Amino acid sequence: SCGAFKSITWRFAADAYARVAGRVGVCDATVGPGATNLVSGLVEAYSSSIPVLAVVADIPRGWAHRRHLGSASQGFEQRDFLEPCVKWYGRVETPEQLDDVLDNCIRVATSNRPGPVVIEIPDDVFSAPASEAPHPEGLDARFPRLRFAPDPAAVEAAAEAIGAAARPLILAGGGVHISGACEEVAALAGAFGLPVATTISGKSAIAETDPLALGLAGAFGSPVVNEVLAEADCVIAVGCKLGQAATSGWEVPGPGTTIVHIDVDAEEIGRNFPRTLALQSDARLGLRELREALEAGTLAANWDLDALAARVDGAWADDTYKAPLAGDRIKPQQAMRELSARLGDDDMIVT
Repeated sequence: SCGAFKSITWRFAADAYARVAGRVGVCDATVGPGATNLVSGLVEAYSSSIPVLAVVADIPRGWAHRRHLGSASQGFEQRDFLEPCVKWYGRVETPEQLDDVLDNCIRVATSNRPGPVVIEIPDDVFSAPASEAPHPEGLDARFPRLRFAPDPAAVEAAAEAIGAAARPLILAGGGVHISGACEEVAALAGAFGLPVATTISGKSAIAETDPLALGLAGAFGSPVVNEVLAEADCVIAVGCKLGQAATSGWEVPGPGTTIVHIDVDAEEIGRNFPRTLALQSDARLGLRELREALEAGTLAANWDLDALAARVDGAWADDTYKAPLAGDRIKPQQAMRELSARLGDDDMIVT
């Protein structure tokens, strides 16, 4: 039970480590309840494209026929249970396999759209003498493992569409953080005066204090941000699935809005908004190429940025957000305002 408890907490700690450090996070779990307790953490990492390596124990190989109904050490068909939750499921049958299976786990976890993987090791393999074969050196657990730039023709088409728009806007998702593309978001926005909204995973893709930062869009976002998103005639969605939460149930951007979608995963582009200009690319390289293409042309954007800033600031200054509740209760916005006044730039708040 101790191992099962640790797997509950460590699965989230591994996810948090990967997000902050830019390297694969690692957790472990015992056979049975330890494996089942990994699910929430693995599914979150899978949906948010966070590379996590889960080391999962299994019953000894010779006990496989005793797995049914937990006859052997609470064992069950854990591979069938966990495999849909991860990018790849590896199993080590002999000590000699460990290096190859581990190497493949890291490669898969950090490539293309990152995500979680499992390496399953039976108890008797854990207990066996280590292989004397030389271990590979320089296994790189950073991500993204490889970067690729978009098709130049796609960049040209996207730049032409953005250049013709009157109210282009950037919607930044979690892929911006995975790619390390925050500077590119700020550079593109600053060069052309583009407002920036973010998804939940994309928060802080641009500094919240930046004059061009609108705040959080979508079902959990500010109504003002969603209003501005609906007013945009061109949305540059970068590192964002354009899922239900980020688009208020696919209501915004509205019909007829031009969408330029930069994403490392081609399967996501056009999935929720079919008429999309596709830039399959690493977010950092895609934004850089797009900015260079826009600099070579003209941009007709005519946002009234001062008016936008006033709308956003006015919403937060409104009593609906600011005033404490009656009695000894306060609103979450007020609690965060008090915390923010006491925290430094390197401090983090996790919910």
